[in-house]
Amino acid sequence: MIRALNAQNRNGQDYHDIFVDRKIGPITLRTLEAFIEKRGPLAEGVLTKAIDALQGMNAYLNGSQEPLYALFGVGYPVYTVAR
Repeated sequence: MIRALNAQNRNGQDYHDIFVDRKIGPITLRTLEAFIEKRGPLAEGVLTKAIDALQGMNAYLNGSQEPLYALFGVGYPVYTVAR
């Protein structure tokens, strides 16, 4: 979620980038609130699709090296991005 929030901040115009530490703490929650305030009713859908895209990219990148990820990568777009 942090990477997706950072990608949506319009180069820091809406809010500052936050450190990607894989933890959802007070700074992440404040950033999420700022994102929702800036983007309004579409914010949740935009963030969900951004997270889906990042997870899909990770599955495809790892799929070239790990057989399990390769299987996951085939079905991922069907169950997430295409919905």
